[in-house]
Amino acid sequence: AVGGIGLGERVTRFVEAGGDVACFGSADDAWSALDALIDKAESDADFAQLVDQAALRVLIAKAEAGLV
Repeated sequence: AVGGIGLGERVTRFVEAGGDVACFGSADDAWSALDALIDKAESDADFAQLVDQAALRVLIAKAEAGLV
């Protein structure tokens, strides 16, 4: 269903929709996704805030699970 949508757009839409943790099939995909998130966050302060909030939720979940 998302085959026609590039990885960068998929990952930014994922964060915009409230996603916190994404899984990738390869390290190259993960690095490409990270680049897309950084690019959008640098040009969109509202998106940067969403990324920060997602990261905080992940860190809190890890702390609550005793993983930090």
